[in-house]
Amino acid sequence: MARMQSEVTAEILCDIETIYNILQKKGFFFKEQLKQIDHYYTHLPINSATTYKELALNSFLLREIVLKRRYMAGESSVLLYKRKRFDAAGNVIGEEKVSCDIEDTASADAVFQAAGLNNWCVKSITGHIFKKGNQELLIQEVDGLGIFVEIEEFEQQKGTNYQRIEELIAFAKGLGLPLGNDMHVKINYLLFQKRIRKAKSGDKIYWGAP
Repeated sequence: MARMQSEVTAEILCDIETIYNILQKKGFFFKEQLKQIDHYYTHLPINSATTYKELALNSFLLREIVLKRRYMAGESSVLLYKRKRFDAAGNVIGEEKVSCDIEDTASADAVFQAAGLNNWCVKSITGHIFKKGNQELLIQEVDGLGIFVEIEEFEQQKGTNYQRIEELIAFAKGLGLPLGNDMHVKINYLLFQKRIRKAKSGDKIYWGAP
């Protein structure tokens, strides 16, 4: 069995132009931009008592990606399940991904909903990928939420999941970006909670991207 990969995710407390300037001064170059929409499905009943861990262990996602490059572009869709490992605080410290290509996203969505699965989150992002050597960052502008940085472990990293995460946290803090305090931000669950609050307030829930 392949080892479970580690990553960190944190909110960035400035605008995208400032982020570009800071990262370029740190020696990163802009690699590519993408538009990504993740549709999360589960068999669980959905309400305010549903926890992140329950959803994470009992969900898969349908991901649509549109790459935007200078000389070429491309579109793809994948069905993705992430087997996750949690620490005592409920943070994800490792995950293993299993995926397969999907040719017709709309038809797949119709099948899942017809089967009675709950589409509990739709996360829509504009992603900006930066690279420096073998270090790669994904800056996510998340519709309806804010801007976040996601850093997956680097190829040369060794040690336990905890050790690799501590290295990633130190690396993230050394970027010079103004970051929030939480290094394990659960973006999809924040969007889910936002939708639950809308439902409680009596506002109509928009079932597409937030």
